[in-house]
Amino acid sequence: MLTELLLALRDNNPDGFKHLLKLGLQELGLDVVDELTRDFLVPLLSETEAD
Repeated sequence: MLTELLLALRDNNPDGFKHLLKLGLQELGLDVVDELTRDFLVPLLSETEAD
């Protein structure tokens, strides 16, 4: 799941990212998806984007 989310971001594919995020929420739950985004996705953003 995380790899697919990162690939969607890299490819600048917001629709794909939203779809995968929704799927992740349904399958894994909010707590898991929240932890994944905090641990892996937020560090990839610039300081401005993270705010």
